[in-house]
Amino acid sequence: MTSSPSWLYSFVSNWLLRLERMSNRRRAPWLKPWAYRTRVFLFQRDFLTGLFTRPAFIKRVDSALATGKAGALLFVDIDGFAWVNHTLGHVRGDECLQEVAGLLGDTAARRLLGRVGADEFVVYTTNAVEAEELAEQLRLRVERDESLKATREAVQQSPEFCSDWNDRYSPVLTVSIGVIYASAGTSCEPLLQAAKTTLLDAKRAGRNRVAIGTGAT
Repeated sequence: MTSSPSWLYSFVSNWLLRLERMSNRRRAPWLKPWAYRTRVFLFQRDFLTGLFTRPAFIKRVDSALATGKAGALLFVDIDGFAWVNHTLGHVRGDECLQEVAGLLGDTAARRLLGRVGADEFVVYTTNAVEAEELAEQLRLRVERDESLKATREAVQQSPEFCSDWNDRYSPVLTVSIGVIYASAGTSCEPLLQAAKTTLLDAKRAGRNRVAIGTGAT
């Protein structure tokens, strides 16, 4: 199914998602769980980036943690991404998401990779020792990538961006990363929540940086 054209992949996935969200008055009681299970089974990869979807990523991390080995999770968010869509259009925005996903795959090859939000990505590594270095490598690669740098400059030079005082000096198309260490027996959901809280610490500290959390319970 992942070899289908992206427009068809997206259409079918979105159609199933709409079925899940229909009110009870408009669908049979069995339809919502059927649509959810079908979507998760068929679409384990995000159609735009090729990374695991949130349910597929969670399932695989839970399996890794069930083996009794510790690890670490990186929660990655693109700084100021909305400005790309706003100033240069969604086509360029989608291209930037693919480029960041590509850098993620190059930097964290052979680790579990997922896209869990519009501009949110996750990495799980079973080698917790490497987590901080891995996060910093990724941050630097995104910051220094020539294609993203050119797009960043185009956004920052646009009149719409310059007119917004709050964002005028904020990073655009860099990444903020929250790192959380996972002990054996932890499940992925609380790990994601803890990593996102740590990510917000990196955002509040100025963006384009790595923040380290204490772990999930």
